[in-house]
Amino acid sequence: MSNTSPQHRRAHARNNKSTGRNPAHRPPLPPPTSPLDFALGAVTFIAKRYLFIEPKQRAYIYLAVVVVLSLFADYMPLPNHYYFVQKRNMFNQYGPKIGWFWTTLLLSPFIYLTSMVHHQQSVGKAVRDLTRLAVATGSWLFWTKMWVCASFRF
Repeated sequence: MSNTSPQHRRAHARNNKSTGRNPAHRPPLPPPTSPLDFALGAVTFIAKRYLFIEPKQRAYIYLAVVVVLSLFADYMPLPNHYYFVQKRNMFNQYGPKIGWFWTTLLLSPFIYLTSMVHHQQSVGKAVRDLTRLAVATGSWLFWTKMWVCASFRF
């Protein structure tokens, strides 16, 4: 008896009716993923992987990256005609002066994404973690201004 016999088809139809499944009606496919969704998914995946590494291992990774990049900078100097090497480029002029701005600009999305991953999409807890950064920024501004004022007085 072949699999396409009338008895087999009837039995298959009875099984599908009893389970409520209809092979002709498949569940719809999800909509296509946009490039932004793909990029956010990739960043979230990487942040999740980084977030759950033990702090000691993270410190070793950070140390290794700093050492490798420092050696690269020492032994592979770039020619002076590159824009980023010149002392008068915009980033070298304003980057150190507003360093906390650059740190906050890069750190805020990282804190938000890792907080969303760690706290299972809780926006309230992500805002709480970003508020910590805002408080640290405020205290940094306060204490740097206080040291500047103290240096002029004494």
